[in-house]
Amino acid sequence: MSRTPSPGPRRAGPWGARRSTWPSAHGSAEGRRRPGWTTPRGATAPAPCSTSAAVRGAACPRVACRAAPNGGSHPFVEAGYTVCYVSRRRGMPRGHTVEDVADDVSGFVREQLGGRADLVVGVSYGGMVAQLLAARHGRLLGRVALVASAARVNDWGRDVDARLAAAVERGDRSLAGATFGEYVLPAARWRWLRRLAGPLLGRMLMSGRDHPASDVVVEAESEVAFDARPVLPGIRVPVLVLCGDEDQFFAADVVAETVRLVPGARFVGYPGRGHLWVASSRQVPRDILRWLAEQPGPAATEAAEGDLS
Repeated sequence: MSRTPSPGPRRAGPWGARRSTWPSAHGSAEGRRRPGWTTPRGATAPAPCSTSAAVRGAACPRVACRAAPNGGSHPFVEAGYTVCYVSRRRGMPRGHTVEDVADDVSGFVREQLGGRADLVVGVSYGGMVAQLLAARHGRLLGRVALVASAARVNDWGRDVDARLAAAVERGDRSLAGATFGEYVLPAARWRWLRRLAGPLLGRMLMSGRDHPASDVVVEAESEVAFDARPVLPGIRVPVLVLCGDEDQFFAADVVAETVRLVPGARFVGYPGRGHLWVASSRQVPRDILRWLAEQPGPAATEAAEGDLS
């Protein structure tokens, strides 16, 4: 694994990322905000260090986005990584695909990380992005961990995505919020609670505070169209897939297919666990670090760049 000096805070880019510094000798923290962009938490460990980028989608209420990492950067910081949270850029044009988001993130790696991310941790939608980032821009990456993610969203997830996009496009906040609530409480018995919380969730989702409402539509539509299976065999960086066997978005057979299609991929399963547990579990960073410790020497980064879709 390459080692690079740890840089100070850097200017956020249109992909919605922030870096902040936690110099252990001083016990202080500094960072910067960019109005209209997300400000996910980042941490820079003392030099020398490696670089880790955690990728996720961000067309969701602030509380849902912030809950996903669950303080998961701290184990990586303690292991000597510079950690950056990266979301998709704001103001995406209609038809912007997951492939396009992966290309956007590759620009962040080139411009903000000096052309190298030693570890990419993609969570949920971010895992979808990370798959295509590895397939299309493998020379920029050391290793990739896919958390609560796989090569294709199941039929139920695509149906919810399509209904959410339609509700947001119509400007129906109550319906959009209630539909978004299905991601968290999908069972029919919670329909009353989803409807009750719908107006509040809809206002958060479509407020424009963290992202234009149109981005919700674009991201949902990109999930519906996403299918990474054709490009997975071309990935040449080490990949770890971590998923629960009760994930409501990524069926167990699709997760198994994802692991099978990526050359040399490893798998960590969580019996009886669903999507949100894995996406927010403090166990996941420990499992990723254990996998990293087992890797022999520097990661291979010989995957050719280009459009592999």
